[in-house]
Amino acid sequence: MAAVTPKIVLDATGEECPVPIEMAAKNIQTMATGEILRVLSTDPVSPIDFEAWCMRQPHDFLGSREIDGVWEIHLRKGPV
Repeated sequence: MAAVTPKIVLDATGEECPVPIEMAAKNIQTMATGEILRVLSTDPVSPIDFEAWCMRQPHDFLGSREIDGVWEIHLRKGPV
């Protein structure tokens, strides 16, 4: 995954589904189209959840990576 600069870094560590997605949905509403949201999550299914969520939203799932038990997930806000 290429380096991206997020507008917001959302710390959802310690939370389980559906809380990280609910938190992201609230935060992404405050962003402009094209801005990047980075979500930090310790829920191992978060990458799958976010990819599926983005398929039902106008947002883009840019990718994820795991570093020391924390998932770093990048989303790009789509047009609404």
